[in-house]
Amino acid sequence: MEAKQWLEKTKDYVSETATYQDTELTSAEVSSLWNTYIHYSLLTCVFRYFERIEADESDIRPLMSEILGLSEKRIRRVAEIFNKDNVNVPMGFTEKDLNLGAPRLFTDSYHLYYMRNMCEFGLTRNILNLNLSTRSDIIDFYEKSIATTTELNRKVVNVMLSKGILPRHPYIPISDQRAITRQTSFLTGFIGEKRPLLAEEISHLYLNILINHIGRVLLTGFAQVAKSEKVRDYMLGGIKISDSIIEEFTSILREDGIPTPLPWDAGVTDSTVAPFSDKLMMYHVGLLNNSGVGAYGVSLAASPRHDIGAKYVKFMANAGMYAEKGTKIMMENGWMEEPPQVYKGNKVGKTH
Repeated sequence: MEAKQWLEKTKDYVSETATYQDTELTSAEVSSLWNTYIHYSLLTCVFRYFERIEADESDIRPLMSEILGLSEKRIRRVAEIFNKDNVNVPMGFTEKDLNLGAPRLFTDSYHLYYMRNMCEFGLTRNILNLNLSTRSDIIDFYEKSIATTTELNRKVVNVMLSKGILPRHPYIPISDQRAITRQTSFLTGFIGEKRPLLAEEISHLYLNILINHIGRVLLTGFAQVAKSEKVRDYMLGGIKISDSIIEEFTSILREDGIPTPLPWDAGVTDSTVAPFSDKLMMYHVGLLNNSGVGAYGVSLAASPRHDIGAKYVKFMANAGMYAEKGTKIMMENGWMEEPPQVYKGNKVGKTH
């Protein structure tokens, strides 16, 4: 496209009479929709399997059916938008990545913890995608996605409450006195006496412990059924990282006498039959790893004490190295679908 033609097109974005649905998708919208398609094609495979082997037909299976229906609906909507705008629909994940004949790999309780985790992840991503969108139909899509995911999360929480398995953040005594801090010791944590943990620091520490515990169970199941030795070793490496994070964050809470109750009934069976392809499992772990990096960044900003901040920085770096190793494994096996990128003329379609 010539520069003059491109400038003419961009007028639509600033014109008072512009109809946003008639404009081309922005880079942010293409990226958001592409990732949305991949994510929900993965969840479609996961919940088709979970729905089939779920034993609790009264409470848990209906939730899985609802998630499955929402995932399929969102995939179709993204495909419609891409087809209309002449954007290639991603390959994503299909029946080739799913083995519905596989026996149960996780406990029923873990299915609930997993659903809660995926609802939280979906809300975070969809809110970000909404903020990145400017075209009316894309805004509408993400607004509806947020609303339905919020309602679904409420249902999952209610079921977990009814079964007495909803993890709750620690309760702490709160002073009834207001105070202004003027001492720099409020920030320190490496040398000398440490100040007590802030409620916000506690909430982030416990959240990251819980997320890593749920992720650890997933990694354990995946390591148990992975066909490739490299994939199995990668999963085992992730378990070690999760164990390290759980131990270090728990020790910080323990210093202030803060309990860290974790789900005891979220487990793995003895099955060694893979319900998913190694490709899907690798991508899933990458998805959770990226989510973890984002969570550590938010937690870092919410934690003024230097020793806590340093741990978040360390684990962000570790997660980055772990993610790179996973990406290389996916590339070696031809599992890495290339995301949308800048058009480079005769370089388009080139294999990197």
